Amino acid sequence: PSCIIVGNGRLAVQCANLLLDAGFRIATIISGEKTLIDFAGRNRIQLLDHPLSCINHPEVDHIFSINNGFILKKSFTSLAKSHVINYHDAPLPKYAGMFATHWVLLMDEKEHGVSWHLVTDEIDGGDILAGETLAINPSETVETLNARCFEAALRSFSHLLNAIREQRLTPQSQDPSGRSYFGLTARPEHFGSVSGDMTTEEAVLLLRATHCGNQLDNEFLLPFFILNNRIFFIHDAKILKSLTGEAPGSIVDAGGLKAIVLKDGGLIPVEMTDQQGKKCDPSEILHPGDFIRQPHEKTFHRITEIFRKTARHEAFWKSELEISQFIDWPSFPEAEPGQSFVLKVPKVHINRIKSLFPEQPVEKTLTALLSVFLLKIDGQSAGSFGFSSSHLPEAIQGAELIFNPWIPLNVVLVPEISTLENIRNLIGQLTIVEKALTFTRSIFARYPSLREKERNHPGFVIFETIIPEASLADGLPAIGICGDELRIVSPVGSSIQGADALANEFLMFMENFCAHP
Repeated sequence: PSCIIVGNGRLAVQCANLLLDAGFRIATIISGEKTLIDFAGRNRIQLLDHPLSCINHPEVDHIFSINNGFILKKSFTSLAKSHVINYHDAPLPKYAGMFATHWVLLMDEKEHGVSWHLVTDEIDGGDILAGETLAINPSETVETLNARCFEAALRSFSHLLNAIREQRLTPQSQDPSGRSYFGLTARPEHFGSVSGDMTTEEAVLLLRATHCGNQLDNEFLLPFFILNNRIFFIHDAKILKSLTGEAPGSIVDAGGLKAIVLKDGGLIPVEMTDQQGKKCDPSEILHPGDFIRQPHEKTFHRITEIFRKTARHEAFWKSELEISQFIDWPSFPEAEPGQSFVLKVPKVHINRIKSLFPEQPVEKTLTALLSVFLLKIDGQSAGSFGFSSSHLPEAIQGAELIFNPWIPLNVVLVPEISTLENIRNLIGQLTIVEKALTFTRSIFARYPSLREKERNHPGFVIFETIIPEASLADGLPAIGICGDELRIVSPVGSSIQGADALANEFLMFMENFCAHP
């Protein structure tokens, strides 16, 4: 029998091996992920990057969707003469949708499972063809449960292939009354916030449901707490079942370790990171007498509202952050340090810029022009900056501790074209990244590729608007562009060197560009 595989990851590769061993012919693999790309190359199997690329593909007997992130449309699924089969890491009809292994642990379920089901119009709603049930261990974490689901998926897939070959499939319809569904943006009520109102039982469930290990991506969330207006993420912790006489939410000494007092006990952070994903020593962060701060209920509603708009862009931002090459603040050794500098762009230059880019706001054009200038004075043809669009500060207002106030702007100058054309390209890029808004600060802690990146934060941030006060608390120099004014501001409590020199050199660059674009 012939088939198409659409999916990602090690499970899809192992299932592909089982298909070949069972005598199936894999006509095509659809994936953009390295392990499957390599597998297709080794086995000389046609590789495509999207189901839409299969417009003229010959029919096959089966399509297998395994850890697949694509929406499968009728034009694609109609290529299968017999079955379109999807893998889901839950015992359907329970826990349909996303992040099943996280949710099942949060809900303190005693058993879990995996399902292979037919693809229908309802997400994860088709008849079940194969599966396996697993008992959940009392100490189970999402890391161990995912590993057990992986093995169960392979075992049940092998049974499924035997049933297909022997023509003894027995589809079982799902009972809709037992269905539960969790979408992409569904998260626990308080997004993993640790507070004095939390019980030790709730803390244990949260820790188990978010512990993915040090080498695996965590697309769900991490427990966090806010202390002295800074956010910290907990990767591992110990629970004290009894800690009486202390105020909930306070930091206390517990046998030489620092504990956060909960409603009926305490939580001792063992491994934690800051908002840059860098490891922190709990003993240096937690001091007896301090109190962690729980955001107001209205803030959590605001977080939910913003998250619904940003969650689908996280994979894009993860990729952009992985390839970022942040440059430093330009060096002007002879310049005096200062806290701020304001440059008023001459009206003649503003008018010239408007004539060259009549359809663009002047702030966007100046941002692109400034980015090109900063790379040129750094002697680079490519580099990255922190960037905040004109609408980003307002979009995350009230939730700046949860959502990042800047995004990576990865700029590549093409030497074969003019500065004018490079700026046009960059304006197009700015328009694209603005639509993806931003990401949660926890992204740096949840993904090993970002957590271990030598430099995952910019040397400074360019704002396409007035610089918000909240952004200066991040400790980064900022350049704000508002109308015809360029303002350079140092972080709170510090100074920057060469703000006036930078502004004056940019003015000379702008004069030259306006004369010879």
